[in-house]
Amino acid sequence: MWVVDVYNALLGLCGLSIFFSLVSVAIILRMWKASPSSKESPSFTLSLWIALSDIPLRVSDMLSNPMTWNGTVGPTSSVYLRFSVWLTYFSSFWFLYLNVMIALDLQLVFFHRLPRQARVRRFYPWIGFALAFVLAFWYLILPAPRYVNGNMISFGEKYSTANRFNLVWTMLWFLVGIVYTVGVVAAVWIKIYISRRRLKHLETQYRHSDNLSSSVIRNALIIIAYPVLMAIVFIPFVLASGFQSLIPGKPFTLYWSIATNFLYSSQGLFSFAILLFHPVMLAYYRRKDSHTFFLWSWLSRVLGTLTA
Repeated sequence: MWVVDVYNALLGLCGLSIFFSLVSVAIILRMWKASPSSKESPSFTLSLWIALSDIPLRVSDMLSNPMTWNGTVGPTSSVYLRFSVWLTYFSSFWFLYLNVMIALDLQLVFFHRLPRQARVRRFYPWIGFALAFVLAFWYLILPAPRYVNGNMISFGEKYSTANRFNLVWTMLWFLVGIVYTVGVVAAVWIKIYISRRRLKHLETQYRHSDNLSSSVIRNALIIIAYPVLMAIVFIPFVLASGFQSLIPGKPFTLYWSIATNFLYSSQGLFSFAILLFHPVMLAYYRRKDSHTFFLWSWLSRVLGTLTA
């Protein structure tokens, strides 16, 4: 019966994550209206898209949860199975490559002196979306989808070309996105703490600060929280899914899979918490009229006091 409790808990957590993702979307849209200049922040715009990407991701988790189907697997038609696999991988790639776009912006700003007004920064969300769509498109045409090991979906026989393509294609692009993002974050982190004096060339891009380098460093550390969150919730989940496929049924892989599923399903909550401390939000908390934005004005006052 404990397995049923786990599935029910994951189902509830997915619903909670969707709720907080919707709250994040509402906050960002309302923020754009209250402070139009916030649209100029690429990372703030990407925060909106990251919140949106969490919704189909959690929906795909709910569709693969046996409790959604009264303890059984879902529909067995090939159309549904292909759609379910496509939704899972599209939303996963979408979330991952939006974080890649954040890492790309950090790389271009810190290492290539990208101007703040550069046009390419407006296209980050669309590039991330397009990459996810192209990478996930192939799951719609792979042959012979079927359930294996309970509610897992596979293509063809165990060692078929379609099944191997599925595994290699998925792991390849997951690894590319993860390695690039983690590498850029590590490089930026090192640059911040070891080469702070080299950040002086960024000062002309930021105003209203007595200590401009410190402001850049502080904002960068907050923005980096999104890729760090991706690494915390995504990498263990991908590894657990891989081990679960290769050596199913082992206690270690089972418990690891359960733990990472809980962590992974909490992504919307973590993203909401990061959003509250985004540099754009911190600047808004210090405004005298910030209490008119939040329904929970006390939260605005508390955060404004903590970040003053």
